[in-house]
Amino acid sequence: MVCAVEVAGSRNLVPACTARVQEGMQVRTNTPAVESVRQASLGLLLAEHAGDCEGPCRSGCPARLDIPRMLRFVASGRMDLAARLVREQLVLPAVLGEICPAPCEKVCRLGRHDSPVAICRLQRTVAACDTKEEAAAALPPNPNDRRVAIVGAGPCGLAAAALLARSGVRSVVFDKKQAAGGGLLEAAMTGRLSREILAQEINRVFSSEQVEFRGGMVVGQEIALERLREEFDAVLFAAGEGNAELHGAVPCPDRIIAGPSNHSSSSPTPGFFKAGISGTRRKVAARAIAEGRDAAKEILRFLSGAKDDGHQRRFESRMGALQEGELAEFLNPQSGPVVAARATPDGKWSLEQARQEAKRCLHCECLKADVCKLRDLATTFDVKQRQGVGLRRHFTRKRLPGGIRVELGKCILCGRCLSPAESTRAGHSSRLTFAWRGAHTRIEAPFGRDFGEVLGLRGEEIAALCPTGAFALEHAD
Repeated sequence: MVCAVEVAGSRNLVPACTARVQEGMQVRTNTPAVESVRQASLGLLLAEHAGDCEGPCRSGCPARLDIPRMLRFVASGRMDLAARLVREQLVLPAVLGEICPAPCEKVCRLGRHDSPVAICRLQRTVAACDTKEEAAAALPPNPNDRRVAIVGAGPCGLAAAALLARSGVRSVVFDKKQAAGGGLLEAAMTGRLSREILAQEINRVFSSEQVEFRGGMVVGQEIALERLREEFDAVLFAAGEGNAELHGAVPCPDRIIAGPSNHSSSSPTPGFFKAGISGTRRKVAARAIAEGRDAAKEILRFLSGAKDDGHQRRFESRMGALQEGELAEFLNPQSGPVVAARATPDGKWSLEQARQEAKRCLHCECLKADVCKLRDLATTFDVKQRQGVGLRRHFTRKRLPGGIRVELGKCILCGRCLSPAESTRAGHSSRLTFAWRGAHTRIEAPFGRDFGEVLGLRGEEIAALCPTGAFALEHAD
């Protein structure tokens, strides 16, 4: 009933996929009744959904680093790609590698088996990797030479400046202190953070011709707020306590960025933005960087004249606590590589040691998180996932030849994988079938045969047809 529609003259909603077309038919697809039924139907599908959109490690990361992707790069020995990823997403990766309390490791499912993947140490290894960066690609065009003023040179402001620079937009970062770093400077002075590493990371941000730093500047004193209005196309207040100071009247920003889940709000002062959190706790730096990235994306949207779409955060399915026997599904050699014991050698890790540790990752994330139709619809209709005993299916995972991952707990029984096809080899039809009835209905290979045997060469085709991660092709990276 996700395809339910209203048909004029009919007392009940009808599924569009089975309704017969008639002359003069009037169909309504976005009425309150239709949306209510679609939302309820999606809620039922998600209540039994056995799978995470993002892995627990990424969900638990205050900076939302794509940890699974980083680990795949390291496991395959592509440290240059891993380094580029962490520099793009974390901006100050070596700094965070030193001070982050590793909340991602606390939620790593492998910790229930022996010990979690050493994510934070791997990230430090990647950040310190001496790779030759490729020549900078041509920057995107910057119509009318747009410029942004950023008040506050802490992690939030630095992250915003770095992302704007990569998009070809110039920025000037103001701070009341003579040195950039914000609350991180205190961490360096107290010995919790290497001053050398902090300086290197900050210099990397300001090495771009697109970013300028002006220290010893208090907005409202050394530089008037009205001047910022006149000289810049947008102004971002990225000042947590101790990072910068504002004197005089500060207008209410037209977009308040306080985390990726918040929506924007309008005000009579377009072009003013606010982001950042105060404090010097270790998690704060990571969160501030994430907010700086979000603020920069909002500013880019504003500068381009794009319509404000509300920036609705994507739905995220979470399995929660594993049921009995589900950890074994992740650890099963048929699900992927054999999980080795944690390698924790002292001193600097070699490339091979880092690779072996990264290979321990169970990859709990969905392989189709970016293209899942169920996730897209759940986001569109703002569906809340019901969780409770007896609602969710049992998680299963199997890896087929050709890199096809099968996780039938994510199946929505759409039937797309059942379409007739030519035999892959004599005497064998490459079809799947529905088995059982009612709430117990599921997809199976016919007559108790193996999925791999039945699918044969059609595995990639079935993975492409599947709208969720029930059948998915493992990442090439």
